[in-house]
Amino acid sequence: MNTRWTKVPKHPGWYRESSTQAPWKSVKRFDPYFIWAAATEFADVGGPPALGAWIPITIELRKETAKKFAAEMAKPRHEWIRIDTLYSNPPAALVDATFCTAIVKAVFFEKLATDGYLKKVVERFELGLALASESIVNKEPQTYQPSENPHEKPTRVSCVVGIIDDGIAFAHERFRETVAKPRVDYFWDQGLYSKSISDTRYGHELTNGEIKDYMAKSKSPAGSVDEDTVYRLANYNEVRRRIAHGTFVLDVACGLEIDRFGKELPPRIVAVQLQAPSRRTRDRASGWLTARVLDGLRYILDRATKIKSGQIPPVVINLSFGLTAGPHNGSSVLEKAIDQLIELGRRKKGIPLEVVIAAGNSNLKRCHARFSLRANGKNSEKILCWRALPDDPTPNFLEIWLPKLKSPGSKPDVQVVIKSPLGNRSPTISIGSTYKWQPGASALCTVTSNETVATGDRTLILIALAPSASMDSNREVAPSGVWEITIHNTSGEKLDDIHAWIQRDETPYTFPAYGRQSRFDDPNYQIFDDYGYAKDDDPPAAARDKAYVKRFGTINSIATGEGTTVVGGYRRSDGAAARYSSSGPKLSSSGGTSNDLAPTALAVSDDSVVCHGILASGSRSSCVLAIDGTSVAAPQVTRWMWQQMVNGSYARNGKDAVRVLAITQDPSAQGKPVPERGGHGRIEFPSIHLR
Repeated sequence: MNTRWTKVPKHPGWYRESSTQAPWKSVKRFDPYFIWAAATEFADVGGPPALGAWIPITIELRKETAKKFAAEMAKPRHEWIRIDTLYSNPPAALVDATFCTAIVKAVFFEKLATDGYLKKVVERFELGLALASESIVNKEPQTYQPSENPHEKPTRVSCVVGIIDDGIAFAHERFRETVAKPRVDYFWDQGLYSKSISDTRYGHELTNGEIKDYMAKSKSPAGSVDEDTVYRLANYNEVRRRIAHGTFVLDVACGLEIDRFGKELPPRIVAVQLQAPSRRTRDRASGWLTARVLDGLRYILDRATKIKSGQIPPVVINLSFGLTAGPHNGSSVLEKAIDQLIELGRRKKGIPLEVVIAAGNSNLKRCHARFSLRANGKNSEKILCWRALPDDPTPNFLEIWLPKLKSPGSKPDVQVVIKSPLGNRSPTISIGSTYKWQPGASALCTVTSNETVATGDRTLILIALAPSASMDSNREVAPSGVWEITIHNTSGEKLDDIHAWIQRDETPYTFPAYGRQSRFDDPNYQIFDDYGYAKDDDPPAAARDKAYVKRFGTINSIATGEGTTVVGGYRRSDGAAARYSSSGPKLSSSGGTSNDLAPTALAVSDDSVVCHGILASGSRSSCVLAIDGTSVAAPQVTRWMWQQMVNGSYARNGKDAVRVLAITQDPSAQGKPVPERGGHGRIEFPSIHLR
C-alpha cells in the first residue's frame, strides 16, 4: 500500500481547533464537502477561516420550525449562532417552514454533540462556502446596506415575478412602468461572503423609491435615462457587459414595452443578484448555492408580502441555473426547502407560489454514468475512467450515489480503489472511511464515503481532485489525465442503478473562461452515429448497457423536486429537442426511477439549426441579442404562469397546468412521437417573442 494515501477522521473537528471525533459522533448527516475543504486547508474556497470566525451554513430542522429555532438561538447563551429575520419573522404562510440559513462559530459543531436541544432538532446541515478572498472583499461592500428610500407601493398589483440570477439590469426600459418609474419593487445585490463576515445580512438592497431617485438624477436633456449613471450611483457593476444573463432571462419572463403598460397589468418584480463565488473563488461545491438561493427565495416572498397592502399576491419565481451532481431524487437540502415553500403556500393559501427551473444544458457533457454491479463474486466490479483536463485552476468533484437494497435492513457495501494518472494506487476504501492522497505538502485527492450525508438520502462516495494548475507557486496541483475509479460490490445483493455525476465546472455565461469541465472517458460511448452526425440521445435499450456514460439522467440536480416546474428546450423549426437540453429520469427516494417525467415540458430555446437561441434584451435598453440554452426556455413558462394569474385562470398548481398544456399543444397528441427528452411535450408561446 502506498503510504501517500492516509486515512483521516470521518468527522474532523473545526479547522485549527480540536481534531477529535467526539464533537461529531452524533452528527450522522454531515456535509461531505467539509472533509475536502478541511483536508485542503480551504485552499479552493477563499482560504481558511480565522480562529473564532463566522461561516454560513444551511440547516434542516426536525420537528421544529425555523421561527421557533431562531427564537431559541436568539437567547444570550447562544452567542455562537445568528439567524436572519427572514426566518425569525416570516410571513404568516411560512411560519411552519423548517429550513433556514445561519452564520455559526466553531463551537456550534461541538454543541451538536453536547447540546440536547440541537441534538434533538438539527436534522442536517450544509456549509455555505465559498468565502471570498480578502483582495476581493476589500474592493466591494460586504455589510448589509438597507435602501435609503422607502418602498413606494404600486397602485395596482396582479402578481409578483421573482428572479434569482446574475446580471440583472433593473433600470432597463423593459422593466419600467413609465420612462422613469421602475416595475422592480425590490432589488437585492447579495455581494460576497468574506472571512470577516459577522452579520447574517449581507449585500445591498434597493427599493423602487431609490431606483426612481437614481433615474431622476440620471435623466438626459432629452428626457431619457442614462442607465450607466444609474448603475454607477447604485454601485452595481454586474451589468457592465453587453450580454447579461439575468437581464435576458427577466426580459423573457416579464419584459414589456413601456407603452403597453396600462393596456395590461404586468407583474411587479422582486430581483436577487445571486452571489456567484464560483467565478472568483474556484469553488464548485453545492453548499454555496443552497444558502444563497434559499436566502433569495425567502427574501422574494418576504418582500412580496410588502408590495400589496393587506393582501399577498401570487408569486412565480424563475431559477435559470443549476448544478449537475447530486442525488437527483429530490432529497437535496435546496430541493426539499423549495418543495416545502410551495406546499406551505398552497396549503395555507397564503402565498400561491410557483418555482420554474431550467432543465440544464449537460446532455452532451459526458458527466453522468449509470451501471449495475452483480453480487459479490465474478464481474462484480466496474472501472470508471475520469479525465481531468490540464490547466484547470478549479477543483473537480465526482459523486457516486448507491441505491437502496431490496432486503429490509440491508445496506449497500462497496469498496473503492483510486488510481491516479501517475499510477499511484490507493488502498481499498470501504463505506464509512475517508482517505486523502498527499504526496507532498498538500492533499491532491480526497475520498469520503458514508451511508448518510447531508446532501441526499442515499449512500454517497465523494471523490475530490485539487486543481491541475495554479498561479500560486506554492500550491501543489493534481496530475491531469485519466483517474481510474474501481468500484467493487461486496454486498450479497446486486446493486442496480448506481449513478455517478461529475459536478459542473463551467465558467458562468459571459465571463472569461476559467474552469475546465472534466468528463468520463468511455470507449463504448457513441459520440457520432454511423453517418458521422453527432448523437443527441442514447442508443436503443438493447445497446445501452455497452456504455456506462449516459445522456439521460443529466437533469439539473436542483430540478428533481416534487413541486417545481422543469423546462427543457427544443428547436422551433422542426420540434427536435435541443442537443444540449438535459433530461431525467428522476430517481425515486425508495430506489429505481420516478414516474414523474423530467423535464415537465419543452419550450423554444433555438429558432432553427442555424439560428441558435431566441431574441431578447441585452444589458442596455434597445439592445437585442440571441442566447440559447434551457435557461431561456424556463422563463417562457414563467411568463405564461403570471399571465394565468392575471387573467384568473391560475388553479394553484402551475406544474399540473403546464403538463396539461404540453399534452394539449404538442403535435404528438395527433400520433407523432414525443422526443424521449421531451417530458410531456413541446409548448410554444408566440406572445412571448415581442421583438
